[in-house]
Amino acid sequence: MMTNNLRYALAACFILNAMFAASAFAVPVVFTQQFPGGFDVSVNGGPLAPSGPITVTGIVDTTTADIYAPAGFGEFPLSSVTFTGAGFVNRAVTTPLSLSTFNSGNNFGFQRQGELNEGIIGWNGDTSSGGFMSDVNSLSTLVSLPYTTTGTHTFWYDGLGANVWTLALGGDIIGANIGTGGPDGTFSITNIPEPSTLVFACLCSMSAFGYRRHKPAPQDCV
Repeated sequence: MMTNNLRYALAACFILNAMFAASAFAVPVVFTQQFPGGFDVSVNGGPLAPSGPITVTGIVDTTTADIYAPAGFGEFPLSSVTFTGAGFVNRAVTTPLSLSTFNSGNNFGFQRQGELNEGIIGWNGDTSSGGFMSDVNSLSTLVSLPYTTTGTHTFWYDGLGANVWTLALGGDIIGANIGTGGPDGTFSITNIPEPSTLVFACLCSMSAFGYRRHKPAPQDCV
C-alpha cells in the first residue's frame, strides 16, 4: 500500500521535474576526438616527435552562439578542453579554443578561438555515420545523441609558432602542423545529463528508499 508520505514525495518529484523542464536550461554537450595513431608534435618548442595516442575533449552547451558570421562554417567557444597524449594525461588547455563545424555538418575540429583554421585539430574526410548537425551555424540542430563516427583525413593544422596550445599545471605548450594526412580517428558527441533529470532521479530514488524503509512489516495470521 502506498503511504501518504510516498504520495507527497512522488508528487513533488513530478512537480519539480516539470518546473526544471520548463526552464531554458543550456544542455552541455561533450565533443571527443580520439587519434590512436597520434601526430608528430612539438612539446615546449622541441623537435617534432611521435605523440602516441591522443584524446582531446571539449565541452560546449547547446545555447552557445556562433561567433563566426559567414555561412558554411560555425564557431562556438568551448567552455573547457582537456588533452591527453605526448606524455600528458587529462591536462586542461588554457588557450581559448572553439568548436569549428564545417562541410555541411559532417566534420568538426577544435581551433584557437577567433582564428579560423589556426591551431586546429580535427578531420575533414569521410565519416561512417553521416552528418551530426543539419545547420553548421546552430548547435540546436545536432542529431539525436550519442553520436559516434570514424573520420579520415585528420589534421592538426598550423599549430606551431604563435598558434600552439598552452596546458595547465606548468604552462607546457604543444602543437603540430599536419595538413590533412593524419591517422584515422574516432569522433563522438554525447550529452551531459540536464539538471532537471538529475533532480528528478535523485528525488525519486530518495522517495523509493523512504518507502522501503517505512513499509509496514507483514502481520502474522492469528
